[in-house]
Amino acid sequence: MRSSHLIFHTVPWDHPVAHALRLAQHRELERITPPDSRYDAGTDPSPTDDPRYVIAQQRTTLDAIGGGGFRRIDPATAELKRLYLMPMSRGSGVSAELLTAVEDAAREAGFTRLVTEAAVFQDAGRRLYLRAGFTEAPAFEPYVGAVESVCYAKDLPTVDR
Repeated sequence: MRSSHLIFHTVPWDHPVAHALRLAQHRELERITPPDSRYDAGTDPSPTDDPRYVIAQQRTTLDAIGGGGFRRIDPATAELKRLYLMPMSRGSGVSAELLTAVEDAAREAGFTRLVTEAAVFQDAGRRLYLRAGFTEAPAFEPYVGAVESVCYAKDLPTVDR
C-alpha cells in the first residue's frame, strides 16, 4: 500500500526531472565512493533499451524527491537503474515505496523479472533490495568481473487489481 503523500509518474528516461535526479545521484556517488575504489556504476541505457524512469513527488508541493529507472535486457527481464532518494526523504520508508513503484512500472511494461546492481559500499541500498525480496544473483553485463559490484534479482509476479 502506498502512502497518500506521494505521487509516482513514469516518464521517458531523458525527462528533465529524471535527468536532474540522476545528476544528483551521480554527485553523491562521487562523494561517497572510497578514494581507492575502482567502482563503476555503468553507463546509462541507450534508447534501444526502452528505458523509463519513475519519479516520486510530494503530493502537496509536487517537489521531486526521488526516482528510479529500468531498461530492457530481454523480453522478460529489466534492469533497475539509478534508484535514488533525496537525502531529506531518507529514513521515512519512502525508498521502499519508490522501489515498489518502479517494480510496478516494470511489471506494467511486461517484464516478469528485475535485476539490479549495487556497490559493496552501498549498504543501505543493498539492505533495501534484500528487504524487498531481491536475492543475490550472478553478475550480468556489464558487471561480470566487477569485484565491487553485487547483483540482485527478483521475479515480478503478476498482481490482480
